[in-house]
Amino acid sequence: SFYKTPLIVALFSGIVYLLNWVFYMQLIPIDLMSGINPLYFSIIHLISSVLFYYGIYILGKTKKSFLMRLGAITIMILVPIFVYGSLAIPEAYGQGDFTLVFGVLLGINGILFGIGLLRVEFSRFHFLYIVAGILQILLSPMVIFFWNPLLVSLGLWLVVPFMMILLIITYLEYKDLSRSIKVDC
Repeated sequence: SFYKTPLIVALFSGIVYLLNWVFYMQLIPIDLMSGINPLYFSIIHLISSVLFYYGIYILGKTKKSFLMRLGAITIMILVPIFVYGSLAIPEAYGQGDFTLVFGVLLGINGILFGIGLLRVEFSRFHFLYIVAGILQILLSPMVIFFWNPLLVSLGLWLVVPFMMILLIITYLEYKDLSRSIKVDC
């Protein structure tokens, strides 16, 4: 099926994205990666997030969720802009208008994306979509308040269970799609 390949690519990209997230966002304060150029984490973050969210876009398409598709496309646009901006203008990263605008856009998008997840009805995994939607809505405002280190830290850590649930959804929907294709053959 047309949807199987993007979902399996999204699944593997999502795993890379989640593992890279821990280092890219420096959730673990230990300098485990000393000597590794941070540019590598930025490139991995950019590529894995775009591939992963393309799979989420496909899921939104199969579930007829406009807000899921819109949220995924917006993330696929914002992440490259953010990564480029943080590399090209490092002094703007973490402060000022660049981060404020990015945080507000990401926060608004996250809320809409979370609503899109909550509204998915045509899935056996409806409960997981609800949990993912709630987590997304909870963590979204935290990126807007970038000047509050506690909220930002909590938001960055909430991404981990959120991503894990999205990965589980992607895997289960992939398996469901694979089963339905076998039945149709």
